[in-house]
Amino acid sequence: MQKKIFFRILTIAIAGVLLSTAVLVAAHTLIIGAEVKANAESTLSHAERLYMDNKSRVAEIKTGYYQSCLSRARALAEYIRVTPETADDDQRLSELCVTFRVDEIHIIDENGIIRHSNIPKNINYDMKSAAQSNEFMQIIGNPSTEIAQEVMPNGYEAKLVSYSGVSRKDKPGIIQIGVYDSSVQKAVNGAEIMEVIAQTRFGDTGSVMVLDNFSGTILAHPDESLIGDKVSLPQNGKAAYINGANQIVYSKAVDYSYTFAATMPVSEIVSTCLLYTLIYFVVIVVLFVAVTAAVMRAVRKEILTGLGQINDNIDTVLQGDYGAEFKVGNAPEFERFAVSLKALTKLIVDQHREIESLNMIDPVTGLANETKFQYSLGREWERYRRGGGLISLILIQIDEYRAYAENFGAPAADMVIASVADIISAAAKRPFDLVAYLDDGKFAVLLPETDADGSEKVADIIRGKFDREPNGGRHAEHERITLSLGIADIAPSSGHNASELKVRAENALYNAIINGGNKTELFNGNAQ
Repeated sequence: MQKKIFFRILTIAIAGVLLSTAVLVAAHTLIIGAEVKANAESTLSHAERLYMDNKSRVAEIKTGYYQSCLSRARALAEYIRVTPETADDDQRLSELCVTFRVDEIHIIDENGIIRHSNIPKNINYDMKSAAQSNEFMQIIGNPSTEIAQEVMPNGYEAKLVSYSGVSRKDKPGIIQIGVYDSSVQKAVNGAEIMEVIAQTRFGDTGSVMVLDNFSGTILAHPDESLIGDKVSLPQNGKAAYINGANQIVYSKAVDYSYTFAATMPVSEIVSTCLLYTLIYFVVIVVLFVAVTAAVMRAVRKEILTGLGQINDNIDTVLQGDYGAEFKVGNAPEFERFAVSLKALTKLIVDQHREIESLNMIDPVTGLANETKFQYSLGREWERYRRGGGLISLILIQIDEYRAYAENFGAPAADMVIASVADIISAAAKRPFDLVAYLDDGKFAVLLPETDADGSEKVADIIRGKFDREPNGGRHAEHERITLSLGIADIAPSSGHNASELKVRAENALYNAIINGGNKTELFNGNAQ
């Protein structure tokens, strides 16, 4: 009898080993595919962050650099106005290069001819003779114009220079300076980031390459012999024949101009699956042998009874009776399991109640707070990504809010916020519109199924209601309050993420503020 039971259990165990191995291999194949996809997305996101961070640093360096050049040009023009004899002294101009920390100084007359310069070969050069220098001639026709050119070769030496020019203050003409700057040189050479990205690894043998979106050619690749080749990328997760091997490809468009593609040889994925198949088979065989031996030694009625009681306890919990007693008979192992299961149930219930207790309403305005705004934006974004359509966002800033709060105190500021919240809520009143108070006098109006024109109408209603307020935009005896509004719209199905909509609206709001405030600005695609 015992031998018969043993062979029956052994037969079941062998069948279980084969079936479990097949199921686990199939499941792990799917898991590996998901891991490869997640790894690709992480790798491409890392490459994108490298590129965007580099691009941001380059823009910041250039902006500060050009402003610095113009400041030095203005200071030099003022110095020559005070001491006009300096303009006729080329030796003195060389000394002023040190004083004003520039490399070139050119004094240009009203006809566009360089009359004085610290570089003798530039004297008598006609600014109208080349497109680069001719750009500065508009300063003579409009003295209020100031020009800071992009960094470019200076035409004489193998180095980069930025030329800046302002109008002379003592007579018609131009004060032009040229500055060499190693930091800008490094910024301009930032394209080397492409080579850094190309060295990013994807898996053990995969890599990342950079493609030009317009020509489809490879701009950067670990194998330099492939640079310049044209590549037609398949859909994400599909295979393509690249660099002499069949490879899985995942790609991501970046900054409209480039596509980053992560590629991994199919052979690496196959070898990984085979390795795990062998591991799973060995592990399952060992486990089934151990389980078979344990079953032959320890099958007892008490165990089966305990298992049945545990199953009943779990069903009780699933039916919502979280306070039920866990009874599992006399086996100490099952008793410890029951204690752990009860503790786990309590932990889950407590966490669930804690999540439900999170407050997603701003206490001052009664509007949704930033947490609910982010949640709603993500939810609407996903819905419209699948179904199509536009989502618009209006960001509203109370101008000089922090100064107002400091001058009149937090209670007065809270009253202003509450008053503005009422006006905004009255304007955006569709059931699916969301009005949220973010922080520091800033509101957000999320408008699904609305383009920029529709959002602008809502903004006009808000501004109109605000202007018709009994105190004319004033709060009690305090100073007048004004609003700046930034508007943007986007189609989630276009491939952008939800944060892009907020970034666009922030850019529009920033333009409204820097243009004097009390304005409504639409995102025009050129905001920095």
